[in-house]
Amino acid sequence: MAFNSLVFCVFLPTVFLAYWLCGTHLVRKCILLAASYVFYAAWDWRFLILIWFSSCVDYICGLRIATGETDRARVRWLRVSVFVNLSLLAAFKYFNFFAESAISLFNAVGLRTDWATLNIVLPVGISFYTFQTLSYTIDVYRRRCRACDRPIDFFLFVAFFPQLVAGPIEKASHLLPQLRARQSFDPANARYGLRCMLYGYLLKCVMADNLSPVVDASFRDSDSVSGYDLLCSTYLFAFQIYGDFAGYTWIAIGTAALFGIRLTRNFQRPYLSQSPREFWQRWHITLSSWFAEYVYVALLGGNRLRKLRRLLNVLATFLLSGLWHGANWTFVIWGAVNGMLYFVPPFFPSRNSVSRFLNTVICFHLICLTWVFFRAKSLSESFVIIYRVFTWAPATGNRVTPVETGYFMLLPLILISFEAAFGTDNSMTKIDRLGRPSRWLIYSAGILTLFFLGAFGRTPFIYFQF
Repeated sequence: MAFNSLVFCVFLPTVFLAYWLCGTHLVRKCILLAASYVFYAAWDWRFLILIWFSSCVDYICGLRIATGETDRARVRWLRVSVFVNLSLLAAFKYFNFFAESAISLFNAVGLRTDWATLNIVLPVGISFYTFQTLSYTIDVYRRRCRACDRPIDFFLFVAFFPQLVAGPIEKASHLLPQLRARQSFDPANARYGLRCMLYGYLLKCVMADNLSPVVDASFRDSDSVSGYDLLCSTYLFAFQIYGDFAGYTWIAIGTAALFGIRLTRNFQRPYLSQSPREFWQRWHITLSSWFAEYVYVALLGGNRLRKLRRLLNVLATFLLSGLWHGANWTFVIWGAVNGMLYFVPPFFPSRNSVSRFLNTVICFHLICLTWVFFRAKSLSESFVIIYRVFTWAPATGNRVTPVETGYFMLLPLILISFEAAFGTDNSMTKIDRLGRPSRWLIYSAGILTLFFLGAFGRTPFIYFQF
């Protein structure tokens, strides 16, 4: 069930009313858990078996880790959790990728093979809830959070529907206490949630989904599209993926706020960053934090090692992050390129607005270069696109006119202007301090824009495939 579907427009008010009209705290949690499973089963009811199994394993492992009498026993149960979670993720997401890569490698050296690969359906959201449950068992082992002794609380922590399929990836120490607490309806939370949802739908339905057809057309026929069109489409994809993913996140944050739950901020005006390193502190913050804490520091040693080893650790972390995004070599290269760009400092000292602006422009173009690998279907296609852009290749087929390009560029420019002027950090709460006429003027403008320019249900959320 996607946020931009008609079914969700009926589902959410129904769950909202059922949740707040029931006065019993336990029954409310049961309603929310049942709604989360209905939400997830709307894609495929068989996915429920997997999330139930994963939840049961990590619930038991968390309790065993917390009550283990020896370090060996605690480590043993942590290994069970890590092994089960990563095995499920590998089986459902990476089996065909590694099998096909092995076949290609053997064929390249003259060893003909014809292994059968399985067409396994990728359970939606498995990468997100796997990392969320892994962080729980690891934090229990490190004694950074208490083991959850109530099954309904833990199962709801794993399946909470606003952030189930595409994050934010919540830590147990942040989300579990909110799920345990007795919530009371707060109109301020509801207003905040609706504002976040409106902004999210504007990002997704107005910007991302209107840019999608242009981007798809260019990348689909990259051999015949001009270098100019491919360059413009690369810029547009940068804003499409931002509008798509940040839009999902704002809708998730807003939906959770309707139930009194505050989710973690996941984006912080990333395209205003002055270096790739700063970009990754602002983009998909919860995933970057997860890899920094549980891979770079806990697994690879972080900054405690020599400089060369630290550099290799950063590169390894980005490679794993790329592989997390998808079972394709394009994502691996995307991660590797971002890992190398991570060490590129700002080109100019940030002493004045001019130097900061120049740093932002350079950083944006470097990030756009990496998006080519993210969007292309194969490595060969990504290199073709880069070659045609840098050689300014002429079109051999249909092309987008400059007028159309200007129209589509207008949407990202409006977004950048809004976020540069107000920022999305406090703008959702700043609106409360405006007078009622000003507030309703903003709401009306947003709703009318969504109604007349929104493309509903046309394009699925990009990060659902991860």
